[in-house]
Amino acid sequence: WGGITMATMAVITTSIFVLNHTPQDTNRRTNTSKQPIEQLNSKILQDQKPASQENITTHIHNASKVSETNNNKTIVFDNTNNQTKNFENNSNSSELVNNNNVNITNTSVNLTFNKSVSQGCAPLDVKFTANVNVKIVECIWDFGDGSFSYELNTHHEYKKGGKYKVNLKVKTTDGQVFNSESQIVQVWYAPKALFEYSTNENCIYLKNISKQSTFLNWYINDSLINEETTHICYRKSGKVSISLLVENNEGCIDSANKTIDVIYKMPVKFADAFTPDGDGINDLFGPQIIDEDEYNFKMFIYNKVGKCVYEANGNQVRWDGNNVYTKQPCPADAYFYKVLAVDKLGNKNEFSGKIQLIR
Repeated sequence: WGGITMATMAVITTSIFVLNHTPQDTNRRTNTSKQPIEQLNSKILQDQKPASQENITTHIHNASKVSETNNNKTIVFDNTNNQTKNFENNSNSSELVNNNNVNITNTSVNLTFNKSVSQGCAPLDVKFTANVNVKIVECIWDFGDGSFSYELNTHHEYKKGGKYKVNLKVKTTDGQVFNSESQIVQVWYAPKALFEYSTNENCIYLKNISKQSTFLNWYINDSLINEETTHICYRKSGKVSISLLVENNEGCIDSANKTIDVIYKMPVKFADAFTPDGDGINDLFGPQIIDEDEYNFKMFIYNKVGKCVYEANGNQVRWDGNNVYTKQPCPADAYFYKVLAVDKLGNKNEFSGKIQLIR
């Protein structure tokens, strides 16, 4: 030890100091370096925790579009037209935003139509009006009975009864085709009014022969009758207007109309023979009628060669078998009469026939 110099002792002392303190410094340096690593790992773990839906942001890059979802809204950046679309989640609407801060709403296509009536009796004319919220280039109506129309607002007449399904199809300016929901038009069958008639003894006899009808009314001039078969008697010559109105259970109606020319036939009778022998029985020939004062007669009698042997005018005209011009009795033979009659109502009748003069 004596030979150890002071310098040698100094070196030994320094080595011992270093050996004693090296582990502690190394441990301190290790703790120091671990602290920022643990903080970084903690931050990474926090970043990897599932975030709430409000904080999720997803970037999708395409060639021309960038899509970003944030706060329940999808934002599409369209680089081709320099526009941005915002789509709200759980919504069918979208908001188109351009870079000039102008917002344009682009809703889905809404196609409906209105009709003037939903049901009625044939023939039924229905007006159709389209409701569409986009521009269209073509449209076609299908009326359900084999008929079509290419006008946006149109009308159609259903001529027969039935249940018809109506549809509207449109084509937009971008070539898309849309169909409306179908609507039903109910057309009821209409009855067919028919009747037949006959005339006899100044009366018109009417019979209903209508089809698919339940109720009826006759309108004869100003009279109303609701019987299946009926008749009306007239007192004056002229025109008689007859209308038949029929209806079915659905309230559909139809009518038939006729105008009948009627001639009032006076109740005048004529004998076919007489015996002017002065016995007071069947001695005279002329019109036979009650209330002769209501009429005016003009009567002519002709022989077989067409020569007039008698002429008279008035309420009571009677031929006694003598030639009115020669004042001589006419021989027994067949003669021909012609009578013109007018009553106080202005009715005019003409009568003609053959009378046998018997002596």
